[in-house]
Amino acid sequence: MTKRVNNPEACICCGRRADGIAVGRPGKLGWYCHECGPELARIALHMLTRDWDAIEKRAAEGIAAQIGGDLETVPATELPAFVLWVVAQFSESMRKQIETGEAPF
Repeated sequence: MTKRVNNPEACICCGRRADGIAVGRPGKLGWYCHECGPELARIALHMLTRDWDAIEKRAAEGIAAQIGGDLETVPATELPAFVLWVVAQFSESMRKQIETGEAPF
């Protein structure tokens, strides 16, 4: 996650293309897109050292189970679509877990 710091190409929040504006201080800038905005970018900049919580870990484990541990079968030409699928699945899995209202621990 720290690769998004000082990266003027990627939004620190969503990872999409940044729009040329940043928050932070020299040496630790969080560039962001207009959709995410400066408030969310500030939050993301301060979250970089936080560990994954239980819901995020379960979402990642669920995606890993769906993939089956064999990434060598993903052709290079299909890798961008695969990455988009993983991000969408991670988000959807977290959303479903949060909507249940159950404690993650």
